[in-house]
Amino acid sequence: MLWLRAFNQIFMEKVQHHRQIYPLPFEQICKLSSFEQILGRKKSDYTEDERKARWNKAMDIPGGKRVKEYYSNLFECVDCKHFQNGWCGYASLPCGVNPILTYQDGSLGMACQGIGHELIEGSQMQIEFNASDLPF
Repeated sequence: MLWLRAFNQIFMEKVQHHRQIYPLPFEQICKLSSFEQILGRKKSDYTEDERKARWNKAMDIPGGKRVKEYYSNLFECVDCKHFQNGWCGYASLPCGVNPILTYQDGSLGMACQGIGHELIEGSQMQIEFNASDLPF
């Protein structure tokens, strides 16, 4: 068990060393990279195209496909005019990457924090209801 503790300590030191690099060059994006290193600290750090390229590079790492699906399929965003294939055009981030919550602990949240959410013109929730199904 002592070897496992030593391995974990070495690994965590490697992660901490890697995460001190900012801005992180594109070529150095890897599984140790944080959301902040990949997507930037603020919107002006990268253009939207650069941010998408950095996100896609990170998601091409083994295991990235599941991460990409998780942060790109936020129910609250699908009826928004800024939603583009899992990307929030308002915040220039994957729709489920909240720049506060996700950066802190990986929590899922709206990229625009709800501020930029705008319903698609004329969209309404469609509910099918059959009154004959009622018990009375």
